[in-house]
Amino acid sequence: MWGYPDAFMALVSADMTIAPADIERDHVVVLEAGSDLVGFYRSSRERDLAVLQDLFIDPDAVGQGHGRRLFLDAVEVARTWGCTIMELDSDPNAESFYRRMGAERVGMTASSLVPGRVLPRMRYRLDPGSQA
Repeated sequence: MWGYPDAFMALVSADMTIAPADIERDHVVVLEAGSDLVGFYRSSRERDLAVLQDLFIDPDAVGQGHGRRLFLDAVEVARTWGCTIMELDSDPNAESFYRRMGAERVGMTASSLVPGRVLPRMRYRLDPGSQA
């Protein structure tokens, strides 16, 4: 799937699968280009905090603005919920993307999939004047 090694996908596929219950509970957006699935995100609300649970772009589609488009959509959804902050656990390789979007690292979170791996915890302020 999406150019990743089979061993990696076997490890993370359950975590990256969006189940019907996820769609009922969370906000899920899928991005297509023509007939190709190029990315998706899933976000949820925890009181005044929006949480970007997932944002994934097909590696072949990275660098084409799809991640920015999905991130900005998640920001707008979080604002409509009345949230003032959106947080997420970033893949270490994606931290620079979230920094370019205006997020800052506020801590580290232990990976639930890979023992010993830590993920940057990122925070994006949803003030009306902030723009990614």
